[in-house]
Amino acid sequence: MKVLTLLVPNGAARLLSKVFDGEQFDVQSPLPCAQALAQLQMLTEWRSDKSSLMGSVNTDTIELRIPHVFMRGNGTRFRGRLLTSDEGSLLVGSFISSAYSRFITAIVLVMVGVMLFGGLLGGLYQAVAQASSLLNALTVIGFLLVWGAGVCLMGWLVVWNGAPARKDVLVISTAIRHALQERRT
Repeated sequence: MKVLTLLVPNGAARLLSKVFDGEQFDVQSPLPCAQALAQLQMLTEWRSDKSSLMGSVNTDTIELRIPHVFMRGNGTRFRGRLLTSDEGSLLVGSFISSAYSRFITAIVLVMVGVMLFGGLLGGLYQAVAQASSLLNALTVIGFLLVWGAGVCLMGWLVVWNGAPARKDVLVISTAIRHALQERRT
């Protein structure tokens, strides 16, 4: 990922990092590990009065997601683990899109890159080597600029769609924070 950050601007590199590396999340809890684990397991139990999350919670890994019929298609989920700390327990992990979403994003980005660089090289060759006049060359260059901007916009939309959905991250992180701060006896 470090090579990629040299080739793209900072904002795009951060968004690409969210798609492929995930968005880091950790929360400290005053609850001991066993009680925190039980609280997190309660998040996956269906209740009619409250929305529940789907996933699995065990001592090794915790994976939580929102059950959507259809929403941006990326399957945002939290993956992490619960650690013992001096103050109780610490949940560490990240929000990440589904493997399918990351795979499709990578494939489409390769295609967008080929379209962008291949088109620009072919167009510049047309403008420089085969243009009959300066006006003809400038027309081709103007078209290439508009075309390149459109292809870049398409690439940005693909990356945006592949990144964890902000609304899902907010809902899941809020549910986790509330569960880990409650004290039940």
